[in-house]
Amino acid sequence: MAINTGSTSLGSSGLNALMTVLSDQFVQAGRCWNPALKFCMDVSPEVGEKGQAVNVNIAPDVQSKLLTDGNAKENDDSVGSSVTVTLDKHRYCSFSMTQMAGAVTQNSVAMMEIQSRIIGLLNGIEEDVLSLATSSFTENDAVNAYASALAEDDIIGCVVALANQKAPGPYVGLVQAGSANAWGALAKLADFSDANVRGAPGAAYSANWGAGQLWHNTVWYPTQALPKSSTNVDNLVMHRSGIAIAMRQFAKPIGGGAVTQEVFDPASGIMFQIVYQWDGDRLAEEVVVHALYGYAVGKEKWAVQLKS
Repeated sequence: MAINTGSTSLGSSGLNALMTVLSDQFVQAGRCWNPALKFCMDVSPEVGEKGQAVNVNIAPDVQSKLLTDGNAKENDDSVGSSVTVTLDKHRYCSFSMTQMAGAVTQNSVAMMEIQSRIIGLLNGIEEDVLSLATSSFTENDAVNAYASALAEDDIIGCVVALANQKAPGPYVGLVQAGSANAWGALAKLADFSDANVRGAPGAAYSANWGAGQLWHNTVWYPTQALPKSSTNVDNLVMHRSGIAIAMRQFAKPIGGGAVTQEVFDPASGIMFQIVYQWDGDRLAEEVVVHALYGYAVGKEKWAVQLKS
């Protein structure tokens, strides 16, 4: 097989890359800012005990009554509602490196390849869960409109909507980092960014561009994991009970000579497994990074879709 520069594949298509200069340094793959799943309600322990699915009870909002002296009291036997979180998502990233590729590169790119797959897995899970922002929260009217820059009135509108539902604060505001009408517009609002107004460094003078900044009883975070389609962006303001998530670690595979490592990433709250195995057909080392998870809308009235 000829070795040439026509491709950068190291896997099943064969080594078609000539690496004349190798380096231990590499530029990592793009990671979504501010991993958002840590702001959701994690019910993983319950799913771990009860099987593939678990019911998350949503407490009813009960009203008190006045009792007229001598009359019988009226019982309110409301039991609320529940949502089911099911472990039904199996997401993976994988790659293989042939022995020929490993010999030429001296396996110097293996760490880069593994890290990029892990980042791809974490990004994919977060984007999947936050896809709920588009059409899953309808008990509160959506605030603002598509292709419209965020304004302070929009922020207040979201907070008022959640306050009307008696959602405990402070809330979490997740805003699309890659949109001029979303985080780009929020960062330019004077009350949010101006140090003279806030009495503390604003977004323009913050090392993390204002991430984690408390404003209008909401802690704001930019992230690229939110839905963005052309000029339509879906942001989300919510209490953590708005989304319920669950994850479970895989068991170690039996037989086949696979070597595994179970990983919990504390920054994102995601559990995943790295599997190393031998592909005898291609004489290649194969690495699979995969995760098992599920999610559901929790208390729908405690979240507001914020369009921009």
